[in-house]
Amino acid sequence: MEAPLAIERFFEGRARPVFLAGPDPPYEPGEVEEAMARHGLEHHLAFASSGTSGPPKVVCHSREGIWAQADRVNRHLRIEAASVLLRCLPWWHVGGFSLHARAVRAGARLVEEDSKWAPARLAALLSQEGVTHLSLVPTQVFDLVAERIPAPASLQAVVVGGGALLPEWGERAQALGWPLLGSYGMTETGSQVATQSPGESFAPEPLPLLEGWSARVDQGGRLLLSGGGLCSGWLRKENDTWRWEEVSSELPTSDEAEVFTREGQSWLRSLRRGDEVVKILGELVSLSAVEERLGRSDVLVLAVPEERAGARLVLVGEGLTVEELERVRASWNGAASGLERLSSVHALERFPRSDLGKVRRALVLRELTS
Repeated sequence: MEAPLAIERFFEGRARPVFLAGPDPPYEPGEVEEAMARHGLEHHLAFASSGTSGPPKVVCHSREGIWAQADRVNRHLRIEAASVLLRCLPWWHVGGFSLHARAVRAGARLVEEDSKWAPARLAALLSQEGVTHLSLVPTQVFDLVAERIPAPASLQAVVVGGGALLPEWGERAQALGWPLLGSYGMTETGSQVATQSPGESFAPEPLPLLEGWSARVDQGGRLLLSGGGLCSGWLRKENDTWRWEEVSSELPTSDEAEVFTREGQSWLRSLRRGDEVVKILGELVSLSAVEERLGRSDVLVLAVPEERAGARLVLVGEGLTVEELERVRASWNGAASGLERLSSVHALERFPRSDLGKVRRALVLRELTS
């Protein structure tokens, strides 16, 4: 289903579920929407998500939750009827769709850009349309800075999501006039839950929680979120049966974080994303899923930080030669998607392990990055 039709169907307000499948979806839209209807999710919008592990899941948001989230982000970013929003992120992801929802709620104009990413063309379009607000992923900011493209004078706020942008690149972008705002969010929260305020110098963390959101950490330091923009739950396909898992009032994430209060404002500092998931070019990639499909007990897949893409995948082997690992890598890359391709290999005589025999992935990663 193409973006205008799918999104218009949701905005019509009728009692019919909508799945924003995008190209090459993990499931057929009709199949998902039928499952949504069977579980009483007629007034819901769904997004495909790889999650942090396991098979793909479908994240379902209620219409009321989407509107509430759009309203609170509009207030925070000062989006109003005179604003001009630009969407250059995929419409089938929550970050791209959210621009549609914010424009509708504010009565603002939305400009859509679905052409292949080109920094110079984006800058020209921003100037031509007088765009005031947009969202970018770190890779796009990197490219704008690398090509030394100045921001148009009309821009008021650029939300950076889909992964962490290095402070150095944020500073360089702001020197070119790009009004970047650090943010934190996920598909389950209907985009951002913590975002800098317009006019501030870029800082990826800590970030102030938006109104209507609450956060805390459990005894293990894992972040838990609650608020009006939280999804209703997930649909998961198991043995040809769609199962519904409802979200309680609190969403447990896989991220480690700190939450603190300063002058009456709650702040969030994300310490570490879950071990099993990494963002490459703004897209989630499950390391455990890659390892499972490789089907070997003598290899690990680790994510090494990389300036532009955010990370690259490295195949690490135990008791294997570099030549053997290269053959595994070549075989995998021949069929893998671009984001899941392995960039290089690293051979170890033995994996470092804990007293219980668990591989100490952090030590292996430290060796790769030292």
